[in-house]
Amino acid sequence: MAIVGRIVTPHGERWAAWTDRGLVAVGARRAEVVTTARALGLRESDGPDGATVLTEVDWRAMPGGFRGRVLKACTRIPAGQVVTYADLAHAAGSAGAARAVGSAMAANPVPVIIPCHRVIRADGWLGAYSAGGTAMKARMLRAESVAVYGDRIG
Repeated sequence: MAIVGRIVTPHGERWAAWTDRGLVAVGARRAEVVTTARALGLRESDGPDGATVLTEVDWRAMPGGFRGRVLKACTRIPAGQVVTYADLAHAAGSAGAARAVGSAMAANPVPVIIPCHRVIRADGWLGAYSAGGTAMKARMLRAESVAVYGDRIG
């Protein structure tokens, strides 16, 4: 069973689905969160909206293999710091898999909690952000005191 409700994150309110062990999906719209929860084989139930801030991830519901290693490595990027897709590939034990890291980040089921916004291109450009676009990624990084100028790290 997944509880579905709105949560408060450092970057604003989001819809979320969580189990007794933690988050399984985060998104801008309730429908996308419910769809992800159902894809994991979970039934949804309405939960309380608002003030709860959840930070734990239910890793039982997260992808395994390479994608899972990338998501776990991403959780170790401290606020206010960025790494490149290549750096994250190396941290996940797959040096040279920078493009695959990009795909894993695009499919991150719990953005904000697994901070894929902290992963950038090697040339300093921000790269894409599936949870709100490049402007949202820049705004989130600036909120963490990262020097961002336009779509690039300064």
